[in-house]
Amino acid sequence: EGGPSSVNMRIDVSSINTNDEERDEYLRGPSFFEVTRYPAITFKGNCRILTNQDTMLLVGLLELRGKSKEVVFEILPGDEYGHTSDYIARASIKRSDFGMDSFRHIISDEIDIIVTM
Repeated sequence: EGGPSSVNMRIDVSSINTNDEERDEYLRGPSFFEVTRYPAITFKGNCRILTNQDTMLLVGLLELRGKSKEVVFEILPGDEYGHTSDYIARASIKRSDFGMDSFRHIISDEIDIIVTM
């Protein structure tokens, strides 16, 4: 592994926008993000380069709804996902690990987080 570089991310949860205001308000509420109590999602970690696999990772703690869990983001070329940015960071989490287990019978528990850089 190469040397680490510090990475900090902060997302203002009230900025959620799915192009449906009614759905956005519901997602901001207590069944999902509970914005009034938990206004931000944060990630604090380090960048690591796995030289034997030629892969770059962001490894650290994701805090969502007052719960923290180690998450690993893989760094990928932005054009791989149709983004105009140079790189994206992609991780999969289980939303139930962070207390968001509403509608698990119709909405997948496992979701992807994609951050453009």
